Amino acid sequence: MKFEINENKLEMVIFKYLDNKNFVIRETPLEYIFFTLDDKHPPIWIRKNNMICLIYFKLVKEISSFFSISEIDSKNFISRYVKNKFNLKISVSYIDG
Repeated sequence: MKFEINENKLEMVIFKYLDNKNFVIRETPLEYIFFTLDDKHPPIWIRKNNMICLIYFKLVKEISSFFSISEIDSKNFISRYVKNKFNLKISVSYIDG
């Protein structure tokens, strides 16, 4: 069964999904690194010098397949999540991996 929801509600659901990942942020002199205890590779990291956000492709694919959205939309939702949740001013986001 398929449901159609508007973008605001979809964003709320995706943000909740990401909240449930319980990201831990490690701050180094050069970057912010987001990880969970299950990750072998940090799914999100941000370079401090230019605030570029790198999102590991597995997280992008996980979100895009689970919510049936494009990988670009997935990247954009993840980027907005990081901006809103952690109050970081990201300049641009890229898919890494």
